[in-house]
Amino acid sequence: MTGVPLAWDLVVTMAASWQKVFSSNPAIGYFAQASRYREALAAGEVLAPAKDAAQMQQVVTNSTTNGVLQSLFAVLVLVVAANAALVVVRALRAGSLPTTEVPFEESRLVEPAGMLATPAEKEALRQHAAAGGRASGGHGGRGSAHGGGHG
Repeated sequence: MTGVPLAWDLVVTMAASWQKVFSSNPAIGYFAQASRYREALAAGEVLAPAKDAAQMQQVVTNSTTNGVLQSLFAVLVLVVAANAALVVVRALRAGSLPTTEVPFEESRLVEPAGMLATPAEKEALRQHAAAGGRASGGHGGRGSAHGGGHG
């Protein structure tokens, strides 16, 4: 059911992107606006809302940048939508989504839940240490990226 609003959003987004990039109306299209201001600038004209040549050049630069970014983002949206469609097709063919989850495994770490250990947590830490285990304590314990040592 979520596919219907997603499809509508995709259609509206792509239609708006198409208009903003390819419209020949300078009031709508980024590149049309950049072209109009570029031509006026070359003819020595100043178009509103710009007040001087520097602002005219800024409109040309901003409109061109906006057009390029709009095009790039539209392509990225299409890539994401195509990838999502591919995942849906694969899931429908396989009967379910592929997963990379591993089965649940009880943690062997013994650590306080907060900054200060409760009496029960202190006892659990003592029992764990007596059994030959060690708490990581956030200092590069067994299995850490630092290899378990400090120096």
